[in-house]
Amino acid sequence: MLSNKLEARLRARGVKFSKKSFSETRVVRRDAAEALENVCWHLDINALKYDVKDVEAMLAPFCEEGFVNETINSQMTLFAF
Repeated sequence: MLSNKLEARLRARGVKFSKKSFSETRVVRRDAAEALENVCWHLDINALKYDVKDVEAMLAPFCEEGFVNETINSQMTLFAF
């Protein structure tokens, strides 16, 4: 985890710091077209090649009445030094 590396580096250099960890869970509801666009955007920003039709087919089982509910779990650590 990146926060562990930062903490180790700060300790090694004798830098005083405080940290606070946060967690968040949220549900995002997107229509099928928005969900497809979102998946493709994530693939694009990671420079991955894909066929839109393949992505659409993989996404189809997650669609209920034309919508996809996406649960997003995030964890982050804030450092102050």
